[in-house]
Amino acid sequence: MDPRPIKKAPRRRNDRCVENRQPSLKTLPLGIKQKGILATCNYAARRHGVKKLMPIAEAKRLCPDLVLADGEDLSPFRDVSKRLYALLRSHSWNAKVERLGLDEVFMDVTDIVSYNVELLNQNALPQSYFCLSRTDPEVGFEYDATSFSGCVHGEDGVQHLENVLYMRLLLASHLAQHLRLKIEDEGYTTACGIATNKLLAKLVSDKNKPRNQTTLLALHEEDILSFMDGHPLRKVPGIGFKTTSILEGFILNQEPDTDMYSMECSTTVGQARTHPSMSPATLERLLSGPGAEKGVGSKVWSLLHGADETDVKPGRDVPAQISIEDTYKGDVTQPHEIRRELLAITASLLRRMHVDLLDDTPANTMATTTSAKWLAHPKTLRLSTRPYLPPTSERHNN
Repeated sequence: MDPRPIKKAPRRRNDRCVENRQPSLKTLPLGIKQKGILATCNYAARRHGVKKLMPIAEAKRLCPDLVLADGEDLSPFRDVSKRLYALLRSHSWNAKVERLGLDEVFMDVTDIVSYNVELLNQNALPQSYFCLSRTDPEVGFEYDATSFSGCVHGEDGVQHLENVLYMRLLLASHLAQHLRLKIEDEGYTTACGIATNKLLAKLVSDKNKPRNQTTLLALHEEDILSFMDGHPLRKVPGIGFKTTSILEGFILNQEPDTDMYSMECSTTVGQARTHPSMSPATLERLLSGPGAEKGVGSKVWSLLHGADETDVKPGRDVPAQISIEDTYKGDVTQPHEIRRELLAITASLLRRMHVDLLDDTPANTMATTTSAKWLAHPKTLRLSTRPYLPPTSERHNN
C-alpha cells in the first residue's frame, strides 16, 4: 500500500460565494441558475429535495421559496476559486496541488507530512509541533499527535502509534484542519477527505459534508475493500453512466439503463467486485469498443478495489487555454443579432481573462487593469459555431 497521504478538497461551493456577498441569503434555500437548470444549490435547498442540474421549474415545485441567483457570469466564482487555490498552493512544498473544477482541489502532502513524522518526539506526542517551513521552525502550529483531527472512518478504537501509515494519516488530518481554518478565515466552509490516493480521498470527503473532514483509516487491503463495497457504482470517480449501466445490466441480467440523466443506481461496488464472473478480462469484454480507453477492463477492476495510481498533477500558474461558450434558444442569423451576441461573449471572455491572467498578489490588489501585471499574453483567438440538433425523437416527431 502506498503510504502517501492525499488530501482531497477543501471543497468550496459556488452558492457560498453568493452568500458571502449577500449575507441575508445564508439561511435561505439558494440556487445558482444557468439557462434553465440549477447549476448548484446550498444545503438549505437540498433539504427540500432540490438537486444540482435540476430544471428550474422542478426545483421551484419542490421548494417554492427557493431564491435564485444568476450564475451565467462565473467570474466572481472563478475569482474566489483562484484566491483560495493560491492559499492552498502557498502551503505546498512539492507544488502538487491539482484543481478539479471551480471548487475542489487535490493536494499531495507526502513530503511535508514525512518531514514532520521525522520530527516527532515519542515522549511528548500530545505537545507536538507541525512545521510548515523547512527553513523557519517558527512557522507552524501546535497539535496533539496522539489523536486525529476531525472525523475518522474505519477507526477501531485502538491507537496504532507505531504504524507509519497510521501516523502519516494522523498528521495529514491536522494539516487539513489547519488549512480548512485558513479558508474559513476567508469566509468559506469546506469539506475534506484524507486518504492514500485520489479515489479514496474523494469518496471519503463526502462522509461528513458540508463542514467537516474525514480521514479514511484503512491500514490493510480488506479495510479498503470494506469501504469501497458499500458505494453505488455511479458514485465512484472514473465510472460514469455508460459503464455503470453496462455493469448493472450484466450483474442483474437485464437491459442496460438508457436514461443518462438518471442518478439512481442500486448496484454497489461490492456486488460488482464479487460477482462470480467478474474479472479484468470480463470488464474488458463488456466495456471495450469504439472510443473506449485502452485497458479499460484493468482500470475499472482497480477502481472497484479502491486502487488509484494517478498522481496529483502540479498546479499551473496560468491555464493552458481560456474558453467561453453559450447556447441560444432560437436562430441567430441577422447581422445585428450576431454582433450583439459576439459583443456579449467577448465581454465574458475579457472578464475571464482578468480573473485568470491578472496577477492578484498583495502588491497588485489595488492595481488597475492598466497597471496590474499580466501573467500571460494570449496570442490566438478561435471562434467556433455549431448548429443545435434536437434529440432524434424530436426530429422524428416534427
